[in-house]
Amino acid sequence: MTSVIKKTIFWDIGNVLIQSVHKPLFNHLLQSQKSQSPADQLHSKFSEIIDDSFYGKINLKETWDNLQQIFGIDNNKLDIIKSDIEKNNYNQKLVDKLCQLKEKYNLGIISDLSQIGYYVAIKNIGKFLQICNKELIFISTESSLTKRKEGDRLFSIITSKINISPGNTLFIDDNLKNIELANSFGMIGILYERNEDEISWDSNKNLYYKLQNVRINL
Repeated sequence: MTSVIKKTIFWDIGNVLIQSVHKPLFNHLLQSQKSQSPADQLHSKFSEIIDDSFYGKINLKETWDNLQQIFGIDNNKLDIIKSDIEKNNYNQKLVDKLCQLKEKYNLGIISDLSQIGYYVAIKNIGKFLQICNKELIFISTESSLTKRKEGDRLFSIITSKINISPGNTLFIDDNLKNIELANSFGMIGILYERNEDEISWDSNKNLYYKLQNVRINL
C-alpha cells in the first residue's frame, strides 16, 4: 500500500497571524517617556535597538533594558507596556482553523519576527506554535538567521535542511517578494493580502479561496 505524502504548509507569522508590534510599542514608549527628547531622535534610537535585537546582537532582556533606559521609564510602567502589547490583536479565526490541520498536513513557520515580536507571538498564538513540527520552524531570532528573511539564504538553508519536496510545500506570506522567492525554489507561494492597518482580517476569505485552489480546505 502506497503511503500518502503529506503536504507541508509554512506560515509567516507577522501580519498574517499577529499585528505589527513595533509601531504601537514605540507609541506607548513615547507617551510614557520621561526624557522629553524629540520624537524623531527617540525613534532613531528605538530603531537602532530593534535592529540590534533583529540581528541577534542583543537578547530579549537587553532589548527591553535598552528601551527602558532610552525612554527613562520605570519598571512599573514598562510592565504595563509589556502587558499591553501582549494583548496584540491576532488572527483568531485563522489560528483556530490552522489547529484543525495538524493531522492532515505538516505545519511549519518561516518568519523574521524580532525578539519582541516572537515574545508577543508566544503570548497570542502559542497553541499554534506548539502544534507545528519542531523541525519545520525557522524563526530568525531562534536560529542563526536574523533580520528580514535574508533573501534566498533562508530558503536555500530550509530546502537543504528538510527532506521534503518543494512541489509538496506551500508558503503563505504577506510579502510578494518572499512569495516570488519561494516560487523560485519550487514551492507554491500564496500571498496573504492584508492591509497592515486593518484589524478585521477579512482577507481570510480570500486566503481560503486560494488554498481551495490547491486542494486545501479551511
